[in-house]
Amino acid sequence: MSSLSQVKANGIPFNWQADKIESSHAAVKAALMNLDQPVYVAKEGAQIGVSNTLSAGGRAEVQAFAQAITPESLGDPAYKAQHGVKYAYHGGAMANGIASVELVIALGQA
Repeated sequence: MSSLSQVKANGIPFNWQADKIESSHAAVKAALMNLDQPVYVAKEGAQIGVSNTLSAGGRAEVQAFAQAITPESLGDPAYKAQHGVKYAYHGGAMANGIASVELVIALGQA
């Protein structure tokens, strides 16, 4: 098999490659902070770096990945629909005034 979903000998169910990996601190931080895109840790020769994209013809073998995640994708869709909210977040005043009035108002308006 030569597809991106090929099972490797060690049992990891992927055989993905990235075209170009970046290993500078700035590039790694940017890839990790871009939560709406998956991030792949890949190795090409002795170099290990990150990429947000895959390629069937890439040279860097993916070692690990984290899927894309957005605030909208968190929480139970039925719960969000029932309460008419976009995000599954709740906030409010805590015992002994831990949350300020301003915080509670901002959360309610958001």
